[in-house]
Amino acid sequence: MTQAIWGAVGLLVGIALGWYWANYRTRPGMARQLAETKVHGARLKQETAAEMDRRGRELADMKTTYEQERQAAAETHAKLSADLAKALGDVAHLTEKSQRRGTELQRAVDESFREVGQFYEIGASLEHAAEAFTRAIETVESRLLVASKRMKELGLSVASPAAAVESPAPETSEVPPPPAPQVQADVPQPVRIKSKR
Repeated sequence: MTQAIWGAVGLLVGIALGWYWANYRTRPGMARQLAETKVHGARLKQETAAEMDRRGRELADMKTTYEQERQAAAETHAKLSADLAKALGDVAHLTEKSQRRGTELQRAVDESFREVGQFYEIGASLEHAAEAFTRAIETVESRLLVASKRMKELGLSVASPAAAVESPAPETSEVPPPPAPQVQADVPQPVRIKSKR
């Protein structure tokens, strides 16, 4: 029993001595590693600060560029809005003008058609008047022919209407007055035949 206790105590003492000896030998390495870790941390801190500074400058440049582009976009939008409003105004003006011109053109076309209708009516009236005049001339000529035939049958010389129209009128100063007709008792007087109109 005593030997077992002394064995356990020896084992514990050996373990403690081994642990102390191991820590004693590794302590300089740990200090050196700690110093290197501090240096590496300082370097990382400087690099991080430089990176943050660079990122801050880039962010400031991006913000400035964004503001410039936003202002340019706002100016472009305002200009496009003004141009669009002007274009819409021009379109409305042209639409109104085209509608007015269309109305005037339609009115002119209607007036032209009305004038053409009037001219057609005038032409038809003139055609009817010409036909009526032609019929009247034909009626007069037929009546003159009938009258001339009857006068020829009675022994009277009658000049044709065309000859009467074409022959010049005699001058009163050169034509002597006609002699007084001698009426015989046994010669019948010519009978005037009135043309029926």
